[in-house]
Amino acid sequence: MFALTSFALSLAPLAATVDQWIAVVNNAAGDFHAQRVADALQERLGELLTVYRTHEDPAQRVADLAELIQAHRPSETRPLGVIALGGDGTTVDALKGILRSLAVETPTLAHRTASSLTDQLLSSGIRLGLAGLGGANDLASLAGAPGSKVDEIVDYMTTSRLFALNMGLATLDDEQTDLFAHTLSAGTTIAAVFEKTSDLRGMAKKRRQKVLGALHILYTHPFHMKWQRGGDAIHKSDALELIAHAVPRAAEDMGFPGTPQHGVGIKIFPRMNLWQRMRLLHQTYLCGRACNKANPDRVLPTEQLRGLPTAMQQALEPGETMTASFHELGSSTTLPIPVQANGEAIGRSKSLRIQALIPFPAFMIQEGSLFDRLGQRLLPPPANHG
Repeated sequence: MFALTSFALSLAPLAATVDQWIAVVNNAAGDFHAQRVADALQERLGELLTVYRTHEDPAQRVADLAELIQAHRPSETRPLGVIALGGDGTTVDALKGILRSLAVETPTLAHRTASSLTDQLLSSGIRLGLAGLGGANDLASLAGAPGSKVDEIVDYMTTSRLFALNMGLATLDDEQTDLFAHTLSAGTTIAAVFEKTSDLRGMAKKRRQKVLGALHILYTHPFHMKWQRGGDAIHKSDALELIAHAVPRAAEDMGFPGTPQHGVGIKIFPRMNLWQRMRLLHQTYLCGRACNKANPDRVLPTEQLRGLPTAMQQALEPGETMTASFHELGSSTTLPIPVQANGEAIGRSKSLRIQALIPFPAFMIQEGSLFDRLGQRLLPPPANHG
């Protein structure tokens, strides 16, 4: 486990005026408004804004963005804002580009100490923000980020506060790794939906309708799963989906609990009867809407769903890992199942390793957002071991 060092999790205004910005434009996001918004921002901000249009190749767009960030020569006294015009996937691509610009490669994140990584990220002067122009825009809704209105985006760029955004690292059976800062899932329900639609343009709304409301618990396409947290005992169960969240809530209008701390929260949904599914739906959606919109004290105090066994609800602190393997029902034969991260299908895998990482400490959120309202209670600052 990492030795956590104290850093500013409490909401704080931007430490210095940001007078240089990069807009990361995903033309294929959501309703295809990103380019129009970028042009309007460029007209408003002029030389203060550089527009980067994402490459179709994932590795190339991260490398190109990293090079562009380095060319701006950001520092603590000359901070740089990187704002993603897209959805959750575009935002995480921007995060990857920031890390690459600092010579922090995604596969090596698990080996960095908390103090060295946090100090490097804070001293870089780079801030990460977003405008929700994707399909579901869950991360944007949690952060209180704007949509396509230029006036609101400019206001967000100048009035946001900094917040520590959790990160997780997923490793598939072919050693492919991927970073996630919202949700990772593996299974035959949510991940399968993303797998079927991720290569089709214009499917964001349809995809959102299928996922929204935690309707995955009504699907019945089980497989057998074995999982182990660190060196703990191995657990086994027929399952529908493994879901890992790096955020306190799945979305602003849902109560699906993610992680109550720095790290990653994991829920494993087993094979269930109809009553069990409906009970979970009630907890994650109906109670969630009530507590998030009206009474925050009604949030589940331990972030545990009463309808799931404790072994199926894991909370990983930074540095901790959980491994899982997937099998055919009634057989030891391994089964490759779909895996998605940040709303994009990343492949199929017979096994999955999840590690909680040190948070990115300079994520831009708005006062009054769900991150703002739940952040102080659900995400206490780590203890000072310095």
